[in-house]
Amino acid sequence: MSEISNPHDLFFKELLSRPEGQRDFVANYLPAAVVAQLDLSSLEATKDSFVDPKLQAHYSDLVFRVRLRSGRPAFLYLLFEHKSRPDRFARLQLLRYTVELWDDWHRDHPRALLPPVFPVLFYHGKTRWKTSTRFRDLVTCPAAFRPYIPDFAHHLCDLSAYADDELRGEAVLRAGLLALKHVFAPDLGRRLPQILELFHHVARSPTGLAALEAVLRYLTSATDAVDEPALRRALDEAFPAIGGTIMPTLAEKWMEQGRKQGIQQGIQQGHAEGEAALLLRLLERRFGPLSSRHRARIESADAETLLVWGDRVLTAQSVDEVFGH
Repeated sequence: MSEISNPHDLFFKELLSRPEGQRDFVANYLPAAVVAQLDLSSLEATKDSFVDPKLQAHYSDLVFRVRLRSGRPAFLYLLFEHKSRPDRFARLQLLRYTVELWDDWHRDHPRALLPPVFPVLFYHGKTRWKTSTRFRDLVTCPAAFRPYIPDFAHHLCDLSAYADDELRGEAVLRAGLLALKHVFAPDLGRRLPQILELFHHVARSPTGLAALEAVLRYLTSATDAVDEPALRRALDEAFPAIGGTIMPTLAEKWMEQGRKQGIQQGIQQGHAEGEAALLLRLLERRFGPLSSRHRARIESADAETLLVWGDRVLTAQSVDEVFGH
């Protein structure tokens, strides 16, 4: 799956990147009756993802494997909706991805019954989620059809439905969820000290500082309501003793990361340019001078696409066949 540039997605996945954060979220935001059936010590994130690349601007997902108290396997499927308003057809995506997860399981365990998959929709939009959470409500049909329509409910985690003091979990998780909840709020700057105060007891530790950095990086990339002066004021208010030293430390780290990213992008760009030059040479030796249209396609392609085209040069019967026509 390609990388997603959506800052909400990146931050949410970073928030749940550590095993303790994953267990904290599951223990506090899934139904107690479900959590009681899980052996949380076995919870682990998988590398699976089922979101269609065409929908990555609207959704991303996390898949967790876990053992039930009985010892049997189960999955937690977490679909994160990036849209600012509820999408009633998210239930269709949940059904599709759950079936794909079961397909993968059946392929690896053809004789075994399917494990349970608990579907969770995580939503942090501007308005409350008032849409049904049952799949059958998406289908309009005569009563005679109803028994044959898939029927399931998904668990909804709607941040807008929680008051700030109702958010549960350890300080790092609560701070992250507060940031996600209020990122669209016009008074986000006023709320910043409240969010940052949750790091009061962990800001000096490497893990706490990394989590604080993630929140600040998210807020500065996901909204225009917060700038560096606002961050400095909020840090000074939340951490009177050390606030003035945190921002320079983070700023220096961000600058170093930006420098390294720039170098890496330069290397990748140089690699793509080399691949393009080589492909042009091979094509012209095989098929003669290229049209301006073909040259433009090569010059605008990324390195991965250039490699695919390069592999086709020796077997293709025409230039267009190299490009997949």
